[in-house]
Amino acid sequence: MLRSRSTGIVFLVAAIALLVAGSADARVLAPSGVPKRLIFPVVGASHFTNDFGAPRGQGAHQGNDIIGPWRSPVVAVESGTVTLWTSSWRAGCMLWLDGDSGTRYAYIHLNNDLTSKNDNEGGCVQGIAYAPTLADGQHVQQGELLGFNGDSGDANGGVNHVHFELQERRGHSVSPYRWLRKARQLLYPVVKHVGPQGIGFRLKGTVHAVRESAEGTHLVIKATFLRATDGSKYDVDRKVFSTILPETVILAKKGRKKKPGKLTMAKPGRPVTVWTAPVQPTVETALGKLGALTATRVLIALPRR
Repeated sequence: MLRSRSTGIVFLVAAIALLVAGSADARVLAPSGVPKRLIFPVVGASHFTNDFGAPRGQGAHQGNDIIGPWRSPVVAVESGTVTLWTSSWRAGCMLWLDGDSGTRYAYIHLNNDLTSKNDNEGGCVQGIAYAPTLADGQHVQQGELLGFNGDSGDANGGVNHVHFELQERRGHSVSPYRWLRKARQLLYPVVKHVGPQGIGFRLKGTVHAVRESAEGTHLVIKATFLRATDGSKYDVDRKVFSTILPETVILAKKGRKKKPGKLTMAKPGRPVTVWTAPVQPTVETALGKLGALTATRVLIALPRR
């Protein structure tokens, strides 16, 4: 199974010939209007395969199934307008996102459970299937929280997943696979109701590098876990930039003892925990872009001797 981190993929010129020939397999080609880099639809650890076109009871599979933990946040892959859809027993709780690019996306089998025990008691409502403030016809920004991963509809009782479709025009699905492979994974969904205090993060992972720029010194970590000050927590798998202020105290940990340290201790591969200053969730901060997050404390684990 493929992890949902960003990777490149070559678009074979030979596939163009299939489109010209009018082959049924040409449906796997993506439309030219799709943005080159989407935001990945699910926040946190997830995986998927190239299952577009696979046989299903109702016919060929028209999307890719993204498998992840129950109630993983589901976000907008691009800015666009949302249409809520709750009248299909097969799809369960779902929504359409009509992207500003003209591309249409479907998110199917969203959560309808009050607990992780598959009780089906929640329904297709705000706060259960959909984001607490999401309304039908609402325009959303890229990365904005749309809903939560689940198993509604004919996925009931199965693995929690989002059936994700991409349509170049309504009713004509194409494979989203290569877009999912290179999509940018968020650390945290872009939410609008966090208040003026913002959200801070505790990131765990390993040191990747220490870099200098005009903005200051940046610690680059390979993050594996995130916990936010609102209590949310996710397994992640990506690199994150964090700006180090001159007054930041770097702590080195050896056994159970802690002592002040220096950035020279941040050797690649060493376990590290970073606490960040509160920020407003935007695409830039949720992506952990250069300079978007500021470290207030860094704890580096030194090897035992």
